[in-house]
Amino acid sequence: MSYSEVATTGTALETDESKSKRRKLEEEVRKAETTLQHDMERVGRLVDALQSEFPPMRSCYDTYADLDPSYRTEQWAGEPIYTNYSLWKGTLDYIFYSPAGLSTREVLSLPVEEQLKPGIPNDTFASDHVALVARFDLA
Repeated sequence: MSYSEVATTGTALETDESKSKRRKLEEEVRKAETTLQHDMERVGRLVDALQSEFPPMRSCYDTYADLDPSYRTEQWAGEPIYTNYSLWKGTLDYIFYSPAGLSTREVLSLPVEEQLKPGIPNDTFASDHVALVARFDLA
């Protein structure tokens, strides 16, 4: 077989050893895919069980953009744009509650981005996470 045949057909010569390694690798990939699928099914069943057992939860900051429109973007319609402001900036922190028993009275305003630049922790904020605080009313 010539180089041009290999280049145009995508065919390459394989030794018995490389064929064996490739088959073993393909089998490992198939096993991993099967395991992943089973794990995903188990997680789905667990989520279904939890949702049927417990009332749905809600984030008390899910309407934060209504309080501070500067937080409204295409990606973030309600939650704060960030609760972590370091090398990575994004929302990691939430306060979840059950709306069946509580209602959010108020939430702590988040600092403006200028106070956090170039990143936290800094002289004003001791953590790389922004504090989240909520006050609730019993429903």
